[in-house]
Amino acid sequence: RKNESSTSAPSTPAMKMSKKQKLKKNKPNGSSSAAKAKTTPPAQRIIGPMFDKKDLHCTVCLDFPEKEIFQCENGHLMCGTCHNRVIQGSNPFCPNCRVRLSRERLYRNRFAEAVLSSLMVPCKNKGCKEIVQYGNLKSHHLRCGFRKLRCKYHPLGCSWEGIFNNLKAHQKNCPLKKARARDILKNVISRSKQEESKHVMEHSKLLAQKSVCELLSSHCGNICIR
Repeated sequence: RKNESSTSAPSTPAMKMSKKQKLKKNKPNGSSSAAKAKTTPPAQRIIGPMFDKKDLHCTVCLDFPEKEIFQCENGHLMCGTCHNRVIQGSNPFCPNCRVRLSRERLYRNRFAEAVLSSLMVPCKNKGCKEIVQYGNLKSHHLRCGFRKLRCKYHPLGCSWEGIFNNLKAHQKNCPLKKARARDILKNVISRSKQEESKHVMEHSKLLAQKSVCELLSSHCGNICIR
């Protein structure tokens, strides 16, 4: 019996080793998966033509056109506002290449409009880090949390100005909510006087500019202003 036990005892570790080997065989090989990942080709990236964003600027105001984009015969771009102002002159010409512009035949560049509307530009509001398409920039500015606003009690004398994200917190604790009616009335009267004085100053400046324009148009009609 002792001999039988001694002969049967070494068979148990051999069985355990065989089970471990089976488990190792069933496990997925990490090196093979890594090799497969290396062999798979990467996704193809479509790279568009490289150009300078300034090429889409208006040649007159040097800014991105907001709506329609017009061009001269040589391809120089102008926004709708500047183009209308240029062709209304006595001798309309392109401010860049000096080619004559026709009032009857307007050359509109719809390809430039499509490229500009799909161009990614950053938001102009300070603190906003979003980058949106230029065609959606106006709608983004209407809902941007960093757009500047005034308190709804501004006509009553509140001088707070800030971003939209801080507007609700201010209006809850606006000092005009607890102010007396007499103080609010004083603020309204003083504010109306200030606005009236500003209006008078602006009107006087406009009259001075008008007189200068009349003088230039009468004595300098032959001067070509670019």
